[in-house]
Amino acid sequence: MPLRWMYPTSEFDTNREKVDEASLRQCGGVANVDKIIWLLQK
Repeated sequence: MPLRWMYPTSEFDTNREKVDEASLRQCGGVANVDKIIWLLQK
């Protein structure tokens, strides 16, 4: 079961730099729906 939403494809197409930055801050750079979001991590 996924633990988080993926960014929409349109976001990758138009704003890749910010998506990569957010992914790095929130999930350690791994865009994976099975990775626990920062809010739920201890």
